[in-house]
Amino acid sequence: MKKKLNLAFITGLAVIISIGITLYVLAFLIGAMDRFLDWISTPYHPDTLIGFHIPEPGLIVIVTFILLSVAATRSYLGKHIVRYVFVPTTPSPTLGYYLMVPTTEVIDVTMTLEEAFTKIIFCGIATPPGNSLFA
Repeated sequence: MKKKLNLAFITGLAVIISIGITLYVLAFLIGAMDRFLDWISTPYHPDTLIGFHIPEPGLIVIVTFILLSVAATRSYLGKHIVRYVFVPTTPSPTLGYYLMVPTTEVIDVTMTLEEAFTKIIFCGIATPPGNSLFA
């Protein structure tokens, strides 16, 4: 019991410390962005150009940077490194989960979605039209 309590305490402490460090780094970066705006001359300052004061422009810059980096990473990963593959489950093939599979391990097939679901529902024994087993 004492060992589990110690493990839970250490785990909680690690989570709280990592959240605290993350918040500290974000506050530092946001403050640095805000201080950078003090160096910009008055004619080119965002408040002068836009006409009104933007609260916490450093926060806006950080959020924009994070969103752009996520978009760039996802588009690169999605096209070159990994593919998202849908794996249907039973009893309903419309339910399932997605796997991230390396592109080198994916085999593209020339099958429509309807043909794929027919194969799944009939456990792969469905035959294409014109190639009937019972003709």
